[in-house]
Amino acid sequence: MKNDRQEKLLQIISAKPIETQEQLLEDKELKTSLYKCIDKLPEKLRIMLILRDIKEFSYDDIAKFTNTKLGTVKSQINRARLMLKKLLEKSGTFMDYVESKEIER
Repeated sequence: MKNDRQEKLLQIISAKPIETQEQLLEDKELKTSLYKCIDKLPEKLRIMLILRDIKEFSYDDIAKFTNTKLGTVKSQINRARLMLKKLLEKSGTFMDYVESKEIER
């Protein structure tokens, strides 16, 4: 079961129907900001976050792929999510995204 943070991240990244040019531009800007923040994460955390939250690999598969203990994978992904949230908040992207989702409702 995915948590809200994962769902929001996947919604930003996933393709969705766009009704106007303004929405297309906003979505592109949000994605660009998101990827810039992801790029600022330490490499190991960035890889694990991408594998889990974007590529939807299981924790077990990530542990095998990275030759890392399962508990370590889970804690590093959590650390990556927290770091990403801080980076998004610092850049203003997190609130922009939340506000854009509130407007769509």
